[in-house]
Amino acid sequence: MNNAGAAIFGVFELATEEQVNQVFDTNVFGPMRVLRAILPYFRTQRSGIIINITSQGGRITFPTCSIYHATKFSLEGLTEAIAYELIPFGIKTKIVEPGSTATKFVGAAEVTAGQIPEYEQFVNIGLGNWAKYDTMVSQPEEIAETIFIAATDNSDQLRYQAGKDTELYIGKMQTGDDQAYVDYMRQRFIPEYLSTENSNDL
Repeated sequence: MNNAGAAIFGVFELATEEQVNQVFDTNVFGPMRVLRAILPYFRTQRSGIIINITSQGGRITFPTCSIYHATKFSLEGLTEAIAYELIPFGIKTKIVEPGSTATKFVGAAEVTAGQIPEYEQFVNIGLGNWAKYDTMVSQPEEIAETIFIAATDNSDQLRYQAGKDTELYIGKMQTGDDQAYVDYMRQRFIPEYLSTENSNDL
């Protein structure tokens, strides 16, 4: 199980190359190294279960989290693709997508280091509205229960959603058309930047 993860908040243009590399090294290249180390053993024994902990942020996005989303979308894509490659060897591959969880993860996140005054208001609004709606926080034990199910259900299911907020946002994404979902997220998290006729009180 690959569970290590790191986040960085702020807009893409403000992130330094060092910050980008650090988050990708933890969230993407780290799991890749673990996979390279374990796959020869799993292939030899013709069995094994790989569980990659991604995030709701590997399927949907929030303002001010672009670097984090880039890493989690990458891990989702890698995991889904290798799931096909490993079928001939009897190796099962699982993705668990937690939402907001009562851990120190957010508090340990870095903030983009660059300084561009034009972005300050956007970052404050984006983070402020995110905090406003971050009310469906799961306990770690709830996420662990989903991980346990993924590890023991002996199914070929690929993705497991964990947390009510994950179910909400991915549910919104999967119902209706793509633009309706994008409009919903814009109206929810950055309504201050939308024209009055296109903004709803969500």
